[in-house]
Amino acid sequence: MQKKINELLQKSIIKKISDRNTITSIGVLSTETLSKNMDLQSLIAENFQTKNSCYLNYRTYDKKNEFSEKYFSENSFDWKGCVIDEDLKSFLGKEFDVLITVFDQKNLYLEYTTLKSEAIFKVGIANINDSLFDLEIQTDFSDIHIYLNEVKKYLQILSKTRTNL
Repeated sequence: MQKKINELLQKSIIKKISDRNTITSIGVLSTETLSKNMDLQSLIAENFQTKNSCYLNYRTYDKKNEFSEKYFSENSFDWKGCVIDEDLKSFLGKEFDVLITVFDQKNLYLEYTTLKSEAIFKVGIANINDSLFDLEIQTDFSDIHIYLNEVKKYLQILSKTRTNL
């Protein structure tokens, strides 16, 4: 999987900031644990005034977990790193105005998914993988509110959100 990430990074063309001045769609990529503990959906709705948000969470594969389109696992990929899960393919194929990643530790599957996403602008925590994000936020991850406020502030500076946010 790491080899596949390195290949994609070498081939990738850095996407420029969208010409649009407002965010109409947001993709959120996180882990199951962080998403549940932080109530990400409410926090994103609070900080960004968009009704078109899509959430996807990584969780370690376990036969006991019931299937859900909200989650993906290492079983969502074949041994070559190709995506085999249809819900994950759908998420990756959406051209979100911004992809907000919410994970604070290296995770091969979240990094790969971030890289494969068709999102126009990708935001994440610093020190994960410098090549993945268009904007990295250096913050203590203990308070998600600070992270999302920083994301919002920088997106406003980059004219990506409504000025009244």
